[in-house]
Amino acid sequence: MTSFKSLVTVASVGLLWILSSAFAQSTLPFSSEPVRAKFKVRVESITLPEDGLVYTTVVLADELKISFMPPRNCSSSIQADQQKISFSSTQTQMGLTLRVVKNFSMPDDAAILARFHEIYKDAQIQPVTTVISSAGTGRSCDIRRVFKNANVMITRHAYIPFSGGCLEIVFTTDAASFRAQRFVFTWLMNSLKIEPRPASE
Repeated sequence: MTSFKSLVTVASVGLLWILSSAFAQSTLPFSSEPVRAKFKVRVESITLPEDGLVYTTVVLADELKISFMPPRNCSSSIQADQQKISFSSTQTQMGLTLRVVKNFSMPDDAAILARFHEIYKDAQIQPVTTVISSAGTGRSCDIRRVFKNANVMITRHAYIPFSGGCLEIVFTTDAASFRAQRFVFTWLMNSLKIEPRPASE
Protein backbone atom coordinates (compact mmCIF):
# COMPACT_ATOMS: atom_id res chain seq x y z
CA MET A 1 0.00 0.00 0.00
CA THR A 2 1.11 3.55 -0.57
CA SER A 3 2.76 5.16 2.45
CA PHE A 4 1.28 8.18 4.18
CA LYS A 5 4.38 10.25 3.47
CA SER A 6 4.20 9.65 -0.27
CA LEU A 7 0.45 10.25 -0.32
CA VAL A 8 0.29 13.54 1.53
CA THR A 9 0.59 16.66 -0.63
CA VAL A 10 2.16 19.83 0.66
CA ALA A 11 -0.43 22.43 1.62
CA SER A 12 0.32 26.05 0.80
CA VAL A 13 0.05 29.06 3.09
CA GLY A 14 -2.92 30.20 1.05
CA LEU A 15 -5.09 27.37 2.31
CA LEU A 16 -8.15 29.49 2.94
CA TRP A 17 -10.32 28.74 0.05
CA ILE A 18 -12.97 31.27 -0.98
CA LEU A 19 -12.55 33.86 1.76
CA SER A 20 -9.36 35.79 2.27
CA SER A 21 -8.38 33.43 5.09
CA ALA A 22 -10.30 30.37 3.99
CA PHE A 23 -10.01 26.60 3.95
CA ALA A 24 -7.39 23.85 4.16
CA GLN A 25 -6.32 21.83 1.17
CA SER A 26 -6.34 18.08 1.20
CA THR A 27 -3.35 16.46 2.86
CA LEU A 28 -3.73 13.34 0.71
CA PRO A 29 -2.77 13.23 -2.97
CA PHE A 30 -4.63 12.26 -6.05
CA SER A 31 -5.20 8.52 -6.30
CA SER A 32 -2.59 6.64 -8.28
CA GLU A 33 -5.33 4.47 -9.73
CA PRO A 34 -7.42 5.49 -12.75
CA VAL A 35 -10.53 7.45 -11.82
CA ARG A 36 -13.74 5.77 -12.92
CA ALA A 37 -15.32 7.71 -15.75
CA LYS A 38 -18.59 8.09 -13.89
CA PHE A 39 -18.17 10.16 -10.76
CA LYS A 40 -21.70 11.18 -9.90
CA VAL A 41 -23.22 13.37 -7.22
CA ARG A 42 -26.94 13.63 -6.71
CA VAL A 43 -29.39 14.89 -4.11
CA GLU A 44 -32.06 12.75 -2.49
CA SER A 45 -34.56 13.50 0.26
CA ILE A 46 -35.83 11.64 3.31
CA THR A 47 -38.30 12.49 6.05
CA LEU A 48 -37.15 12.45 9.68
CA PRO A 49 -39.59 12.63 12.62
CA GLU A 50 -37.67 15.44 14.32
CA ASP A 51 -36.66 17.43 11.22
CA GLY A 52 -39.26 16.71 8.55
CA LEU A 53 -37.96 16.69 4.99
CA VAL A 54 -34.16 16.72 4.80
CA TYR A 55 -31.80 16.32 1.89
CA THR A 56 -28.95 13.87 1.52
CA THR A 57 -25.99 13.98 -0.82
CA VAL A 58 -25.17 10.75 -2.66
CA VAL A 59 -21.70 10.31 -4.15
CA LEU A 60 -21.01 7.48 -6.58
CA ALA A 61 -17.26 6.95 -6.93
CA ASP A 62 -15.64 3.88 -8.41
CA GLU A 63 -17.33 0.89 -6.71
CA LEU A 64 -18.62 2.96 -3.77
CA LYS A 65 -21.90 4.61 -2.90
CA ILE A 66 -21.41 7.24 -0.19
CA SER A 67 -24.30 9.17 1.32
CA PHE A 68 -24.51 11.84 4.01
CA MET A 69 -26.50 14.86 5.11
CA PRO A 70 -24.70 17.92 3.76
CA PRO A 71 -24.19 21.15 5.71
CA ARG A 72 -27.03 23.61 5.38
CA ASN A 73 -26.82 27.09 3.89
CA CYS A 74 -23.80 26.16 1.78
CA SER A 75 -22.77 26.35 -1.83
CA SER A 76 -21.10 23.27 -3.26
CA SER A 77 -18.62 22.36 -5.95
CA ILE A 78 -17.56 19.04 -7.42
CA GLN A 79 -14.02 18.13 -8.46
CA ALA A 80 -14.64 14.85 -10.28
CA ASP A 81 -10.99 14.36 -11.24
CA GLN A 82 -10.11 14.38 -7.53
CA GLN A 83 -13.24 12.45 -6.49
CA LYS A 84 -14.04 15.30 -4.14
CA ILE A 85 -17.04 17.43 -3.21
CA SER A 86 -16.63 20.72 -1.35
CA PHE A 87 -19.06 22.90 0.60
CA SER A 88 -18.63 26.51 1.70
CA SER A 89 -21.02 28.38 3.96
CA THR A 90 -22.88 31.32 2.49
CA GLN A 91 -23.09 32.89 5.94
CA THR A 92 -19.90 32.11 7.87
CA GLN A 93 -16.22 31.29 7.41
CA MET A 94 -16.84 27.56 7.21
CA GLY A 95 -15.78 25.03 4.63
CA LEU A 96 -16.02 21.26 4.43
CA THR A 97 -14.69 18.79 1.88
CA LEU A 98 -15.15 15.06 1.44
CA ARG A 99 -12.79 13.12 -0.81
CA VAL A 100 -12.50 9.47 -1.77
CA VAL A 101 -8.89 8.29 -1.58
CA LYS A 102 -8.05 4.88 -3.00
CA ASN A 103 -5.00 2.71 -2.36
CA PHE A 104 -4.33 4.25 1.05
CA SER A 105 -3.13 2.59 4.24
CA MET A 106 -3.76 4.42 7.51
CA PRO A 107 -0.46 5.38 9.18
CA ASP A 108 0.17 5.39 12.90
CA ASP A 109 -0.50 8.52 14.95
CA ALA A 110 3.18 9.51 15.13
CA ALA A 111 3.42 9.55 11.34
CA ILE A 112 0.24 11.62 11.06
CA LEU A 113 1.55 14.21 13.52
CA ALA A 114 4.97 14.33 11.88
CA ARG A 115 3.40 15.04 8.52
CA PHE A 116 1.12 17.75 9.87
CA HIS A 117 4.07 19.44 11.58
CA GLU A 118 5.82 19.42 8.22
CA ILE A 119 2.84 20.86 6.35
CA TYR A 120 1.50 23.36 8.88
CA LYS A 121 4.51 25.40 9.90
CA ASP A 122 4.12 27.29 13.21
CA ALA A 123 0.62 25.86 13.75
CA GLN A 124 -0.71 24.42 16.99
CA ILE A 125 -1.38 20.75 16.30
CA GLN A 126 -3.48 18.74 18.72
CA PRO A 127 -2.96 15.03 19.44
CA VAL A 128 -4.51 12.53 17.05
CA THR A 129 -7.76 11.12 18.40
CA THR A 130 -10.42 8.61 17.46
CA VAL A 131 -13.25 9.93 15.32
CA ILE A 132 -16.55 8.09 15.18
CA SER A 133 -18.97 8.03 12.28
CA SER A 134 -21.95 5.90 11.41
CA ALA A 135 -19.74 4.30 8.73
CA GLY A 136 -17.02 3.32 11.20
CA THR A 137 -14.21 4.80 13.27
CA GLY A 138 -11.08 6.53 12.09
CA ARG A 139 -8.48 9.08 13.13
CA SER A 140 -8.78 12.83 13.49
CA CYS A 141 -6.55 15.80 14.24
CA ASP A 142 -7.21 19.52 14.82
CA ILE A 143 -4.85 22.24 13.61
CA ARG A 144 -4.99 25.88 14.80
CA ARG A 145 -3.40 28.51 12.56
CA VAL A 146 -2.86 32.24 12.96
CA PHE A 147 -2.50 34.23 9.74
CA LYS A 148 -0.80 37.55 9.03
CA ASN A 149 -4.12 39.34 9.17
CA ALA A 150 -4.55 37.94 12.72
CA ASN A 151 -7.36 35.70 11.57
CA VAL A 152 -7.34 32.41 13.51
CA MET A 153 -8.67 29.28 11.84
CA ILE A 154 -9.12 25.71 13.04
CA THR A 155 -9.03 22.80 10.63
CA ARG A 156 -10.11 19.30 11.54
CA HIS A 157 -8.79 16.46 9.38
CA ALA A 158 -10.63 13.16 9.69
CA TYR A 159 -9.94 9.86 7.95
CA ILE A 160 -12.56 7.10 7.80
CA PRO A 161 -11.06 3.92 6.35
CA PHE A 162 -12.84 1.49 4.06
CA SER A 163 -11.53 -1.58 2.26
CA GLY A 164 -8.85 -0.32 -0.10
CA GLY A 165 -8.86 3.33 0.90
CA CYS A 166 -10.39 6.01 3.07
CA LEU A 167 -12.64 9.03 3.12
CA GLU A 168 -10.81 12.23 3.89
CA ILE A 169 -13.06 14.83 5.53
CA VAL A 170 -11.67 18.31 6.16
CA PHE A 171 -13.67 20.81 8.22
CA THR A 172 -12.44 24.41 8.63
CA THR A 173 -13.88 27.44 10.37
CA ASP A 174 -12.72 30.50 12.26
CA ALA A 175 -11.61 29.75 15.80
CA ALA A 176 -14.19 32.01 17.42
CA SER A 177 -17.10 29.98 16.06
CA PHE A 178 -15.49 26.54 15.90
CA ARG A 179 -17.38 25.17 18.91
CA ALA A 180 -20.68 26.56 17.68
CA GLN A 181 -20.22 25.15 14.18
CA ARG A 182 -18.90 21.70 15.07
CA PHE A 183 -22.43 20.39 14.63
CA VAL A 184 -21.85 20.67 10.86
CA PHE A 185 -19.04 18.11 11.10
CA THR A 186 -21.01 15.94 13.53
CA TRP A 187 -24.13 16.11 11.33
CA LEU A 188 -22.18 14.71 8.39
CA MET A 189 -20.37 12.03 10.41
CA ASN A 190 -23.55 10.77 12.08
CA SER A 191 -25.31 10.39 8.74
CA LEU A 192 -22.41 8.92 6.77
CA LYS A 193 -22.95 5.63 4.93
CA ILE A 194 -20.50 3.73 2.72
CA GLU A 195 -22.03 0.97 0.59
CA PRO A 196 -21.21 -0.95 -2.58
CA ARG A 197 -22.19 0.98 -5.67
CA PRO A 198 -25.11 -0.71 -7.47
CA ALA A 199 -24.22 -2.02 -10.90
CA SER A 200 -27.12 -0.02 -12.35
CA GLU A 201 -25.55 3.24 -11.19
